[in-house]
Amino acid sequence: MTTTVPRNGRPSTTTVEPEEILFPAGVLGFEGLTRYILVGNESTHPAMALQSVEDTWVAFTLVDPVAIFGHYVIELSAEDRRCLQITDDVEPLVFCILSVPEDPEDMTANLLAPIVINPKARLGKQVILEGSSYSVRQPLFPKPGDAGR
Repeated sequence: MTTTVPRNGRPSTTTVEPEEILFPAGVLGFEGLTRYILVGNESTHPAMALQSVEDTWVAFTLVDPVAIFGHYVIELSAEDRRCLQITDDVEPLVFCILSVPEDPEDMTANLLAPIVINPKARLGKQVILEGSSYSVRQPLFPKPGDAGR
């Protein structure tokens, strides 16, 4: 299947394989969209895009939180592990959604509700880390005087 995907304000064509990633519950605020592809490669690491196949104007900028913040550990609930079919032999991919305002120095990452993907089963889910002290708006570039960030 071929779809047109907007990139940098210009349409481009991307071939979408049948095994695109499925989000059974959708992404928070976009629950009606459940089929996505990951767009990116080693040259864009640690950033990637999670692109909706159903509405090509919907895409999320993702970042590998460990590459940016160093220590980032999550505990998946039994329900999340079941939904994503995570077993002991599956290493899930974990990304955080970036908020990119007009001034890139004000970028933040949502560490409290990461995107978790089972690459073997091609299942993804945005999980909410209950009881976590992680922030929804963790600055990527803390400003001097922002203690505790």
